[in-house]
Amino acid sequence: MSIMLFEGETHAELYAKYRPKYPETLYETIGEFCRAPGASGTGVAVDVGCGSGQGTFPLCEMFDSVVGVDISQSQIEQAIRLQNFDQKYDTNKLNFRVGPAEDLSFREDNSVDLVSVAAAIHWLDTEKFYKEADRILKPGGSLIVYTYVLPDPDKEEAGALEAQFYKEHLSEYASSRMFPKLEDYKLPFDDEYGVRTVPMNHTLTVHEYVGFITTLSASQTYLQHNPSSAIFDDLTQRLLDLYTDPVTKEEMAMYTTSTVTLRTGRKPL
Repeated sequence: MSIMLFEGETHAELYAKYRPKYPETLYETIGEFCRAPGASGTGVAVDVGCGSGQGTFPLCEMFDSVVGVDISQSQIEQAIRLQNFDQKYDTNKLNFRVGPAEDLSFREDNSVDLVSVAAAIHWLDTEKFYKEADRILKPGGSLIVYTYVLPDPDKEEAGALEAQFYKEHLSEYASSRMFPKLEDYKLPFDDEYGVRTVPMNHTLTVHEYVGFITTLSASQTYLQHNPSSAIFDDLTQRLLDLYTDPVTKEEMAMYTTSTVTLRTGRKPL
């Protein structure tokens, strides 16, 4: 079943605050696939492993009804908090619920147009999940899985610093499931496009960049074993040294580059 690594309240708050937004081009690709000839359309979407909703909210722009599902109560609470704060989508349009990806019994057979998984497929029991996705998807319904690589900062010294930090402090706490390669996963439906890529670039402050690093499961596992550690404060300061203008003493923006990879499959008619 789904592995619970993101259920802590503090971790869920960090996740909601620092996990990056996906690019609009990704959702254009998703929309095109779901509206293509032979596809069932854009009626109902179920986003599993949704966390605090980074990949769920954009689906509301193209689907009539969206449900976000996550095994973590804390993550769902953060998603609902963000929904209530924004007040853009009411419960007639968007709902969140706690539950595993491998049990989608809240949906009837052949009742969903899209099942999506954003940066979570590596935590799932794919055999059980695929069976549930196949059950609830309409004929012509879409299964779309996507994830991203760690953002690469624009300064070479910053990238080297982050890599050294990960190797020295986090690597021993990293799960073998982290950083999945989607080409290693076989979808239950024909996947004519294979692995596709979409650029994902951001402008961040140093605190936002380090905040993202703290959301990684390896970082949270490290902090569970070393609760009084100051390594993230130290990393922040060392990066600030690189991103502070020597003349004005003001912090400079960090430009990061990343890539979203996605796989798309469609249930036969």
